[in-house]
Amino acid sequence: MEKVNYITYIRKGLSNFKKRKVCFNEQGVEFDDTDFIKKQNSFIRYSDIKDFKFGIEWIKGYYFVIGRKYILTIRDLNNNKLNISFKSYYGYKKIELSEKYSNLLNTIWNNYVDDLVLKLITDIENGEEIEIAKTKIDSKRILYSKKTTEWKKISTKAYDHYYVIYSKNNEHYNKAYYFKDDWNIGVLYSLIETYKKKYYS
Repeated sequence: MEKVNYITYIRKGLSNFKKRKVCFNEQGVEFDDTDFIKKQNSFIRYSDIKDFKFGIEWIKGYYFVIGRKYILTIRDLNNNKLNISFKSYYGYKKIELSEKYSNLLNTIWNNYVDDLVLKLITDIENGEEIEIAKTKIDSKRILYSKKTTEWKKISTKAYDHYYVIYSKNNEHYNKAYYFKDDWNIGVLYSLIETYKKKYYS
C-alpha cells in the first residue's frame, strides 16, 4: 500500500512548551524526543517495528477527571521505544487533539498495519501458524487463553479501549485485549476482522 506522509507537532504537557515534530514518511516514523542528554530525534523504520500500542489515559484530579493523555508507543526489534504522547486539560483543545490522535493512528494503520495484515493472512493461507499477543492463529482455529475455537465459531466485540474474542457456543470462553496496555492488539484486531470478513462473512 502506498505510504502516507504525515507531519504534525505536539506538546507533551502544560509545563512543556516545546513543539515536538512527529513525522511519518515512506521509510518510517521520526519523533523529536530530544532533551539535555539526547541530542538526536528517534527514528524507527517500518521494517524494524516489533510491535506498538495506543490508547487514552484519563488524568485524575482530587475529585474528578481533569483531562486525558493520548498515547502511541512504538517498539523496534531491539526493544527501543518511541513514546509519542500529549495531553488535554479541562477540555482545552480536546477536539483538535483528538483529531491529531486519530490522524496518527490512521497513518500507522495505512503505512504499517495494513501491509503487515495482508502478509500474515498470506502466511495463514499457506498453512503457517502465527502468534500475536500470546494468541496462536492458523487457517482452522484460534488458540487463546488455553482455549481453542474454530474460526466459524469465533465472535468478537470491539470497544474504544479493548477487544474481545469469544466462542459463539460459550461466551465464557473469551479473552479481552487492551489496546493501551497490550502490545500489537491493533494488528490482532485487524487480522482477525479482515480474515473473518474474507472467509466467514
